[in-house]
Amino acid sequence: MLKLKEVTKVFEGNVLALDKISFQMGKGEFLFLVGSNQAGKTTLLRLIASEERPTKGEIVFEEFNSQRMKKKYVPLLRRKLGRIFQDFRLINHMDIFDNVALGLRIMGRQEKKTKDKVHQVLGMVGLSGKAKLFPPSLSSAEKQKVAIARAIVKVPPLLLADEPTLNLDEESSEGILKLIKKINLLGTAVLLATHDFRLYNNNQAKILKMEKGKLI
Repeated sequence: MLKLKEVTKVFEGNVLALDKISFQMGKGEFLFLVGSNQAGKTTLLRLIASEERPTKGEIVFEEFNSQRMKKKYVPLLRRKLGRIFQDFRLINHMDIFDNVALGLRIMGRQEKKTKDKVHQVLGMVGLSGKAKLFPPSLSSAEKQKVAIARAIVKVPPLLLADEPTLNLDEESSEGILKLIKKINLLGTAVLLATHDFRLYNNNQAKILKMEKGKLI
């Protein structure tokens, strides 16, 4: 489903961010990408989401190939990705329901089906009673749950999670991880980037370790 072959990224000023990264993921797999800040985890996720192009190497996600894909196909690729960001990226002037529904509406999904699906995922993340609240009124853990609901409402084959428990306490972090694992059990593959050893310690999921832009 996802395959990276010797992916290298060099930024302006000859800054080497990623150095010959190679790995692959199968359908429904759960993979931790671990490393300290500045290890290259976020850059790698951005490349997979086609926000950046590799300087060298190849990324293949389902039918999309980074070496051959035209820009007009990038939105189609992103429709197949769910994404969770460090900073939530919620729209503060829209209520929770509309934040989660936005992606489906952009895709042209029928409104009744959109409403049914949004209510379903809000129930899954434990926010059924908060659909009409606005992001500023939520706790950090609740904001991340909204972000997760938004990411999975499209039922993507792959979920990219970038430090999803950043700045959350231990109890909230455990809750978010359990929720992501639940999503994985429903068939969505998960690539979770983190520097928090509590998330991947004592877990059976596969772990890739990064340091200074390399897998070690």
